[in-house]
Amino acid sequence: MRKAPKAVDPIYLTPEWKVLARYIKQLRGYVCEMCSKDFSKLQHKLIADHIVERKDGGADLDPSNLQCLCTWCHNRKTAQAQKMRCQGVD
Repeated sequence: MRKAPKAVDPIYLTPEWKVLARYIKQLRGYVCEMCSKDFSKLQHKLIADHIVERKDGGADLDPSNLQCLCTWCHNRKTAQAQKMRCQGVD
């Protein structure tokens, strides 16, 4: 049995998000803020990530709630946040 494909949250399709995400990546020099690797040549592998996840009350379009993470660091951070939510830890 296959897992259903993940649906994209509509906020990430808005022009406001796209402009903000591009701005944050450029502002932070295309560097992952967790592992410090340079993604200037692989910009598609860098994600503008909510520090406090939206599911946990983080602001959608607040630049102070955003960081740049590579896909590997982002997936690790997101998995940890999901685990904490499941355990009921704030």
